[in-house]
Amino acid sequence: MASLKPKESMSSFDLAAVVRELRDIIVGCRIDNIYQTSPLTFLVAVHPKNTLLIEIGRRIHLTRYVTEKPKTPSHFCMLLRKHLRRGIIEEMEMPGFERVIILSVASKGASYKLVFELFGKGNLILLDSKDTILYASSYRKMRDRNLVRGEAFMLPPPRGQDPARISRQDLEALKAIKGDVVRALPRCLAIGGVYSEEILNRAHVEKKTLANGLESNELDRIYSETKNLVSAMTTPKPHIVVHVDGRFLDVLPFPLTLYRDHSFKEYPTFNEAADEYFTTSSFETKKGDVQGQMLQKVDVQRRILDQQRKSLTDFVQTSAEKQRIGDVIYSHVRELELLSRFALEASKTRKGDTERFSDVKKREFKTLSTHLLKSIDFEKGRYTVELEGLPFDLSFRKSVYENASTYYGEAKKAQEKIDGVKEAIAQTEKKMKALEKLEVQTESELEQPKRERKRRWFEKFRWTHSHEGFLIIGGRDASSNELLIKKHTNPDDVVFHADIPGAPFVVIKTEGKTPSKQTLDEAAQCAVSYSSAWKGGYASLDAYWVTPKQVSKTAPAGEYLTRGAFMIHGRKNYLRNVPLRLSIGVLQINDQWMIVGGPPSAIASQTKYSVTLAPGRMKSGRLAKELRLILANKVPITLRPTLLKLPLEELQRFIPAGGGVIDIR
Repeated sequence: MASLKPKESMSSFDLAAVVRELRDIIVGCRIDNIYQTSPLTFLVAVHPKNTLLIEIGRRIHLTRYVTEKPKTPSHFCMLLRKHLRRGIIEEMEMPGFERVIILSVASKGASYKLVFELFGKGNLILLDSKDTILYASSYRKMRDRNLVRGEAFMLPPPRGQDPARISRQDLEALKAIKGDVVRALPRCLAIGGVYSEEILNRAHVEKKTLANGLESNELDRIYSETKNLVSAMTTPKPHIVVHVDGRFLDVLPFPLTLYRDHSFKEYPTFNEAADEYFTTSSFETKKGDVQGQMLQKVDVQRRILDQQRKSLTDFVQTSAEKQRIGDVIYSHVRELELLSRFALEASKTRKGDTERFSDVKKREFKTLSTHLLKSIDFEKGRYTVELEGLPFDLSFRKSVYENASTYYGEAKKAQEKIDGVKEAIAQTEKKMKALEKLEVQTESELEQPKRERKRRWFEKFRWTHSHEGFLIIGGRDASSNELLIKKHTNPDDVVFHADIPGAPFVVIKTEGKTPSKQTLDEAAQCAVSYSSAWKGGYASLDAYWVTPKQVSKTAPAGEYLTRGAFMIHGRKNYLRNVPLRLSIGVLQINDQWMIVGGPPSAIASQTKYSVTLAPGRMKSGRLAKELRLILANKVPITLRPTLLKLPLEELQRFIPAGGGVIDIR
């Protein structure tokens, strides 16, 4: 059975499936831009609306997930842009079933090749028309080839033969390889370990069989199943293999018998499957790293806390014990003075007898020594006694009171240390709580990967929804004005225009329904706010509405209508003194935040998180930053980090030309 370790990089079969799909999607398309999001990860934006993600040494596929792009491109990225931006992708190939992908690009009158090496540490290499290395993400000198500027590019030595091109005779080479056939097969064919197991499983050949002991009929079956595996590429069934615990195990272009007992998650294309698999696994790895780092920091503080608590227990015990000894000494001064005098006299002769005591003292000492004195250490000048069940040492060179004072002093020192340790414990507990809080906060800020939101057809225009749900759309420029009226206006729609030159057409899409007066007012407010009156600093302006049949592209005799301009025939229905005000807000749809903008009454009906703008002199870039900050402060604190990452350009799309100011009224 295949290893339960999740796949970490694409196999040759995976890359062949990716290339097969990408040829139909990106060949003939233009490269809009190139981004380097990490030392190993690149994004190639391809027109129209495709993004190719390359993580050298690991994977290549189209992605629909949002990836944060660096504000400043790397030097290597700038070089790639210089040569390839606006270039046309002419071919995509995978030579020799090796994990190398080559894009041929025609750009600025020259031919280039962009080489992605997806094995080992990986590399990205730009070649000129003569296959000379111009630039590489990593320059290296190796035994079999050099990746150095100015040298001719050479493909890496093949790992094995292309399984699509082998003959039955080629497999005889297996007999010359020592070891198990499951390890020998990838040395003969350019395939990975999982596919080696799959071929042997299908061929009913035990994987532990020695390669040099294979029978002819076993080689026949291995050859046949290799060809069957290659043929499976022509009838792809892209899917992710899911473990019983929900983890992703593998992503495959077609089913493998090794995973017959696992569940699958199917996808229309292998690019989509690979995108979800690797994006999810990368996020889980990142999440695990963050959790591991936080747990490690918490564990360090926990060990410190355990040691501090142990020290506290020891100091408390020591303080109590020393205090008690001092008290016991004062309770038995007479007996201890007699013992101390005897020990001192005995030290002079190094004899523990009673020769030098008087008869009375002898009798007293004999009685005391049998149950008090335990031993005498002449070298250290100490003797050991046991009183009230408590053994302790005393110095016979000090008075009994001095001995008591010494123990009281030690009790006091231990007590002072107790106070210090308690303070240290409080600080450590505070650090642990802060770390645990930071751990939760860090995990909440570690956003789940989000797919790029698919834009709706009307988002190429100015757009909003009225308070009662009518779609209101307006032109952004002359071209979109023309497109709006000619293609997207139906006979039952309502057409608005501000009563000033330099204004867009605005259309209410009625879908056969009758809009209320408030919806008419909201459409008029869009018309005047996105007109030249905003830049002129007007407070209000008149607007009018007409039916679509009153709008014509036919100019009066001898006159010419420019692109985006139309003639209005018949009666105009005016709305007077329409205020120039717009609101911009955010609302959450599923797991994504969406920016909306339009008349304040319309936006207030959709979200409670909005900011109102008025005409002003603040440039749109600075205004967008202020808007984002204000909106982030309006939402719950747990959502604030997400709002602070909203793209400024998305906010700017709703700000009229000329900038504006926050309306604090």
